[in-house]
Amino acid sequence: MDLGVVESIYLQTHPLRDKPMTDRRDDVRGDRKFEVLVVEAIEVGLSNVLGESAKDALFHHLEKTCGLKRHEVSSRVDDFARKLETLLGPGAEVLERAIVNDLYNRLSIESEEVGGFGFADYIERARKKILERRG
Repeated sequence: MDLGVVESIYLQTHPLRDKPMTDRRDDVRGDRKFEVLVVEAIEVGLSNVLGESAKDALFHHLEKTCGLKRHEVSSRVDDFARKLETLLGPGAEVLERAIVNDLYNRLSIESEEVGGFGFADYIERARKKILERRG
């Protein structure tokens, strides 16, 4: 899915949609921008591993079974990860790793494995790293 489409869907439905957003290519400024990047990384990770049709089917399933909409995954990372693990078992880790790698690449953060970390922990770690950069 195109970056502009993801941002458009996200901004149309997000409660902070009326606040201005800075250029995506600069460092991340604010949670809204970070959440858009998380959604983009999820879109790309799922597409790369599953393909477009399976990605769309997965999002449809998430919305129908647990009310988790595509643009909400960045704010409901734990729900997203739990549902992936329920559906795919150990295979969910492959998707999660692809998503985290894409997000960390987008943010120019070095990806390193941390014992005991789950998907949501890596997303939160990225958020904290960005906040540290901002000082």
